[in-house]
Amino acid sequence: MSRTSRRAGIVLLSLAIALLAANAALARWYPLPARMYGTDPELVYRPIPNARSVKSVTEQGATRWVTTQIDAQGFRAASAPGSGPCIAVYGDSFVFAEDVRTQDTFVEQLGLQFGSSGSIQTVNAGVVGYGPDQSCLRLEQEFERVHPDLVVLVLCSANDFGDLVRNKLFDLDGAGKLVRHAVEFAPELLQEFEAKARAADAPALLRAWRSWRSEREERARIAVAGGVQPPWIEWYLAQGQDEYKEYVVEHQLAVRQVWQDYYDADLALHPEWESARYKQRLMRAVLERMRDDCARRKLPFAVLIAPSAVDLCPQNEIHVDPRQYPSWDPARLTRTLAQILDELGVPSLDLYEPFRAAGAEQLFIGGGNMHWNAAGQELAAQLFAQFLRERGVFGSR
Repeated sequence: MSRTSRRAGIVLLSLAIALLAANAALARWYPLPARMYGTDPELVYRPIPNARSVKSVTEQGATRWVTTQIDAQGFRAASAPGSGPCIAVYGDSFVFAEDVRTQDTFVEQLGLQFGSSGSIQTVNAGVVGYGPDQSCLRLEQEFERVHPDLVVLVLCSANDFGDLVRNKLFDLDGAGKLVRHAVEFAPELLQEFEAKARAADAPALLRAWRSWRSEREERARIAVAGGVQPPWIEWYLAQGQDEYKEYVVEHQLAVRQVWQDYYDADLALHPEWESARYKQRLMRAVLERMRDDCARRKLPFAVLIAPSAVDLCPQNEIHVDPRQYPSWDPARLTRTLAQILDELGVPSLDLYEPFRAAGAEQLFIGGGNMHWNAAGQELAAQLFAQFLRERGVFGSR
């Protein structure tokens, strides 16, 4: 082999090693598409054990990267596993809290309210996009494995009513009792999961290029729009009617989408509509089932009601103009949940007024992200811990 050939081989080998190293580093530390969830015949989808993702979060003009890890049991991994009494918290992305560090999540902050780090065992059973129906069924599967001393459900008032219609896991019979449906996947939903899996399995360098291209296209779209926002509320009202017609009127049981959760505008603006009334009845039946599941096992059960940034933050990207929608009541979604839970005898804390009094704009990430920041997570944990003590649900006064 000539000297030139050897040099060329060394250069190519060095380049290959550099590319492999760059690919590995990007895959572990850079915010790229990751495969976190897979389809499930009982819950529609569930977290993939040991999956890991990095998310880019922008708050008040600053961008940071947040890493989240799912443990071997399918829960968000705890920063410091505890050994004392167990608090299991179920819910959606407000519980999973992929926008903040693990130690800043509501779940871990709640544990710290009852003891030092490690003295309370907390289970973060939140799943992005889950409705209370999925949380209910998942809890039933996990009672014997988790052995909780307290079960907490966090309800997202913004979209949990609509999740019950989109998920199509439960319906109501003529007597208002729950009817369980087997999961049916629409072809487009399976294709979406397959596309996400392919995107996550691609080499990190390719995923990084695709993400850069997507961000560039999004910036161009925003520039063309010139700051004009789409008619979000009109879209949400129409979508709510379409989903109600498809599921309740036409009895189409195939689940079509699980990621596009949106503000329950029909209930917030028009509680007299049949779609809004149906959602309330179905929500009551699901929460009653969850209450009874815990009661049979003599487990305390309490609910935290998370208000929507749409209702609390006028500067939020998506908001309701009261001049255009005079029937809007910003407290209606949380108040409706609180009334249902009060009728069921379930201890619940509605965070609408406490968050409003504390300056809600400072408690949410903002922009198009309607989740709590670290300050919102901490305040929610402090208020809920105080509530649990005062009601004698958990912890001493």
